[in-house]
Amino acid sequence: MKILMKIYLKYFVMSILIVFVFLAVELGILVFLGTEWSSKERYPLGGRAAVEEIAEDISIDEQGRVTNSRETAQAIRATGASWSMLLSGTGEILWEEGLPDHLNHSYSAGEIALFSRWYLDDCPVVVWKLGEKLFVAGYPEGSFVRYNNIMRQSDLMYYVKFLIMCLAGAALLAVLLILLMGFLYYRKMRSLIQAIVGLSKGESVVLSRKESFGEVASYINEASRKLNEQQQMLRRRDESRTEWISGVSHDIRTPLAIVMGNAELIEEREDLDPQVKKMAAMMKEQSLRIRSLIEDLNLTSKLAYHMQPVRKKEVSPAALLRKAVASCMNQLQDQDEEKYPIELSVSEEFQKKRLEADEHLLLRALENVIGNAVRHNPEGCHLRVNGFLEGERCMMSVEDDGRGIPQDVVSCLNEGTETARHIMGLRIVRQIMEAHGGWMKVLPPSKILLVI
Repeated sequence: MKILMKIYLKYFVMSILIVFVFLAVELGILVFLGTEWSSKERYPLGGRAAVEEIAEDISIDEQGRVTNSRETAQAIRATGASWSMLLSGTGEILWEEGLPDHLNHSYSAGEIALFSRWYLDDCPVVVWKLGEKLFVAGYPEGSFVRYNNIMRQSDLMYYVKFLIMCLAGAALLAVLLILLMGFLYYRKMRSLIQAIVGLSKGESVVLSRKESFGEVASYINEASRKLNEQQQMLRRRDESRTEWISGVSHDIRTPLAIVMGNAELIEEREDLDPQVKKMAAMMKEQSLRIRSLIEDLNLTSKLAYHMQPVRKKEVSPAALLRKAVASCMNQLQDQDEEKYPIELSVSEEFQKKRLEADEHLLLRALENVIGNAVRHNPEGCHLRVNGFLEGERCMMSVEDDGRGIPQDVVSCLNEGTETARHIMGLRIVRQIMEAHGGWMKVLPPSKILLVI
C-alpha cells in the first residue's frame, strides 16, 4: 500500500511541523511576555522613576525645612500617591503631605526596613533614599501589589528545568496523539485505498457503511456496482460480437468453397473460351481473398479480446523468417517473381537464437508484413528482409523501395490514431507481437520493424 504510506508520511510530517510551530509560538509568547514585563511600568503614573525625580528635586534649607513643599506635593499627587513624607536619619518626620494621623509619628529602623520592602499600614509605598534622609510616597490601599522574593540559584534552575520539561512533555504528548490519530485514520483509510485499487483492477468492492467514512464507502460501493454492470454488459457485447463473427465466418465458408471449386473447375476446362477461363481465375482469386479477409477478421476479434490461445513452444526465428519468405515467393506467379525480388539477410547471432513463441501466429505476422508490401506495390518493388539481435531482443524488419506507407497508416499503427484505410493485416501483426510481449513499429517511408 505505497499510496497509503505516502499519505500517512505526509500527514506525519505536517503534524510534526505543526508541533514545532506550536512550540515556536509558545516560546515566542514567553519571550514577548518576558520582554513586555521587563519594560512595563509596574508603578502608577511614572512609577519609581517619577518618585526618584520628585525626591531629587526637594529643596531643604539649613533648618531642615522643605522650601518647595507646594511643588513637591503637587508633583507627588500627580503620580497618584495619596500621601508622602520625608524622614530623617533617625526616623523623625521632617515633612509630610496628606499623611494620615495614625501614621504621623517617628519610625524605628526596623519599621523602616519593614515598610520599605512591603507595605505601610496596608498601603503600598515607594521609598527613595536622599543622603541620610528617606522620601516615602504612599498609594491608596489595593492600588497595586508589592511582592519581593529571594530564592537560591538551585531553586531557580529547578524552575527552569521544570519549564523545559513541561514544554518537552507537551511536545511528546502532541506527537503521541498525532501518531495515535494517524494510526486510527490509517486503519480506516486502508480499506478505502484497497477498495480504490480494487476498482482500478476491475474487482468487485463492498465496504461497510458503519465506519466514519460510511458516506464515502457508499459512493465507492455504488461505483463498484455500476462498473460491474458495465463490465458485464461489455463482456456480453464482446462475446456476442465474437460469436457473430465466428458464425458468419462459418456460414460463409461453405458457399465460398463451392464458388472456389466451380471457378477452379471452369479454369481447368480446356474446351472453354480463354476469356471465360480468365474470368473464372479472377473469381477464384477474389474468393481466396475473401476467405483470407474472413480469417483475418476472426483472428483480430479473438486477439483483441484475448480469446485466441497463444501456444508457445521453442522456435527458431531465423527458420520462421525463411519460411515466410518462401511462402510469399511460392504465391507469386512466374512473371511476378522478377517484379518482387526478395533479399534475405540473417545475422549469425539471430541464426542461433531460440524463442518461446506461437509458431503459427508468428509466421502469420511475418507473412502479413511481406504480403502487404507485395500487395500495395502492384508495379513491383525490391524487398529486403533482415533478422538480427539487439541485446536479448529479436529484431525482424521488412523494407521495400516501392511507393511507401501513407502517413495516416503510420500514425494509426504507431500512435493509435484513427484512419479510414483498410489495414486489418497490419493490425493483426501488431496484436500478435503484443501477445508475445513485443511490439511493431513503422519506420517511414516503407520499413516495418517487428521486435520480440
